[in-house]
Amino acid sequence: MADWSAHSGYNVANLVASEALTRPDAPALRFESRSWTYAELDEEAARAANAFRALGVRAGDRIAILLPNIPAFVIAYLGTLRLGAIVVSVSTAWPASDAARAIADAAPRIVVLTTELHERLAIEDAAPDSARRIVVRDGTQQMPSDVEDWEILLNRAVSRSPIQPVTEDAAAAILYTSGTSGEPKGVALSHRNVRSTAAAKVRYCGFHPLDGVALVLPLFHCYGQNAVLAATFAAGGCVVLQRRFDAAAIVRGAQAGEITALPGVPLVFRRLLDLDDRAVTRAMRTLRYVFSAATTLPGQLAESWRERMGHTIYEGYGLTESSPFAAYNHHQLYVPGALGTPIEGVEMAIADVESERLLKGSEVGEIVIRGPNVMLGYWRRPTETAQALRGGWLHTGDLGVRDKDGYYHLQDRMHDLVKVAGYRVFPSSVELVLQSHPAVCESVAFGVSDPVHGELLEAAVVCAPGRRASEHELLAHCQSRLARYQVPARIHLRDELPRNTTGKVLRRELRDSRTSITTPRSPLPVQH
Repeated sequence: MADWSAHSGYNVANLVASEALTRPDAPALRFESRSWTYAELDEEAARAANAFRALGVRAGDRIAILLPNIPAFVIAYLGTLRLGAIVVSVSTAWPASDAARAIADAAPRIVVLTTELHERLAIEDAAPDSARRIVVRDGTQQMPSDVEDWEILLNRAVSRSPIQPVTEDAAAAILYTSGTSGEPKGVALSHRNVRSTAAAKVRYCGFHPLDGVALVLPLFHCYGQNAVLAATFAAGGCVVLQRRFDAAAIVRGAQAGEITALPGVPLVFRRLLDLDDRAVTRAMRTLRYVFSAATTLPGQLAESWRERMGHTIYEGYGLTESSPFAAYNHHQLYVPGALGTPIEGVEMAIADVESERLLKGSEVGEIVIRGPNVMLGYWRRPTETAQALRGGWLHTGDLGVRDKDGYYHLQDRMHDLVKVAGYRVFPSSVELVLQSHPAVCESVAFGVSDPVHGELLEAAVVCAPGRRASEHELLAHCQSRLARYQVPARIHLRDELPRNTTGKVLRRELRDSRTSITTPRSPLPVQH
């Protein structure tokens, strides 16, 4: 590997700067009615870097970005990296208390946020005393008097600045996760981590300079930030940024030829399929490439898309700790329902849950990963870092199996595994049975505590439009296809499932909101 430590080439910001030199007039970013060329975006990033520098930011400092999907996020992100500073990404969907804890943990020198988010966080005193707040005006809200104005700062800053040289293992970003299920935890990723994912996405997804890649995923999330934003810039393509997912805008962009690739989550493709219109079908058939990740793509949804839109939704696997790209379900041999095989330069294996011995056959165990995509560690959490990075491998917490062709298949998250009267139950196996019922559109199974059995399994189900099924009917469907201990004690019929910003179902919220059960069905005869 080349020694990048002596120059700025390895800095992620150089993905845009290099295109600005060689293809200055090529489109780099579109947002609503405005667009930026690579030269214009690079100049804006330089202005941001100079504005941050004037406020005292130096290499290694942190800048927290608490913004929705707007151009200011992209510009602040690139400006931070130009200085060799570290981008701190915090979810705008979190409660103010969680966001405040994440910001306090990162101890940034600057926090960039909107007027609305500034007001939400004010009561939490989210930034340390030394942090300056730069506020991006949104709508007609009045600019607070005790902050820096983003537009004024950029307008008075010069549009040229050098890019700080970095080593490949210098931290580029800290992405905070798990804010809704516990104490926010920062995943520290290096410039090497980010660039490895960007390069892999370009190679495997075929991104190229003529692509318009829709960015409908949150920029504060690793998927949107690395696998879409950085990857599109690495290809020299154009990022078509949406403030939030807008199916009609995606259709218009595809019709106009401005969108050629659509990375998303299953909910994105379901919403597009729900638009039962021939114009939508024609527009989606013009897309060159579609890709789904972050949560499992239901087989029925994948097949419906293939039949109507005429092409496959390709899939990948990874997690924030792997930057996130680790495995790809290939063009050459697409295996429905599989995670795929490890991408080039990345190793994956299945480890025994108890002994951590690497398994050679098709046994179920924990998926482990090593390669240039694996995180530096958890920010200021050495004990948790050591626990996750054991024996030279990233331990994902995902249970999976490798088939005879080397394709990996996800079973469940280790912490989602339910033990019913001593028997291990994989929620995914129950979900597949429920989804095989013709009335069921979505399902999720989860464990709840029980004084007799330790745990019981329950499920929540959403029926397809125009279809209904009773709890009794669904239980009978499960009883005819599952062992007794696998059959849910209760099945809750819901209009929709609670999800986070990337479409993952929030099992904890389902557990907390479930109807109380006083006399559940016993999954097994109780021994007296």
